[in-house]
Amino acid sequence: AQHGFGQGDRGVTEFPEHYPLFAETEFTWDGITQPNRNPLLDLGIGADGLKTGHTQEAGYGLAASAKRGNRRVVLVVAGLESTAQRKQESERLITWAFRAFETKDLYAAGQQIAEIPVWIGAESKVAIAPAQDVTLLVPTGTLADTKITVTHKSPITAPVSQGDELGTLEIAAKGLPPVSVPLLATNDVAEGGLLARLGAAAQLLLGSVLPGEDG
Repeated sequence: AQHGFGQGDRGVTEFPEHYPLFAETEFTWDGITQPNRNPLLDLGIGADGLKTGHTQEAGYGLAASAKRGNRRVVLVVAGLESTAQRKQESERLITWAFRAFETKDLYAAGQQIAEIPVWIGAESKVAIAPAQDVTLLVPTGTLADTKITVTHKSPITAPVSQGDELGTLEIAAKGLPPVSVPLLATNDVAEGGLLARLGAAAQLLLGSVLPGEDG
């Protein structure tokens, strides 16, 4: 499923005009230049934030963010014994995160995945599509083991409104908990007229369609 930003990335999504400030290596105000204490900014690993910290109780810590291509990694470490250890461990973990996982764009929001029969509708079928972009993030080398399942009820009884939730896209990646994405109707389907009702009645009598049957 789509892997959106967590709470650690709210500054990126909610205040994008201010976020570049975290990547500045130094800032001068009133003749005084203050360096950015973030040890990752000059390492060429895509780091662009966020904040260092230190207390006697918690030791040296860092909330860090790095981006490569369309992927962003957010890291929080604490309890380290020195600034040197903070730099070393943070760089190691971010580098590991980019190497240990891979992404694959599966579907775009609104992209048709399947069609469901519509019972007594002005149209015989309605398309379903994910409510959001679906990007798979899995441990490197496990993409082939990922299972993708579409579940829905079939047929659907008219009327259908665009945006109605009609099914679910389920993604089960090896070693990760399953993720479900709602599948929505891409268009309206009005109730059918007399001919649609007569046709549905004939199909029902012939036993070829059972309203409410799981599909």
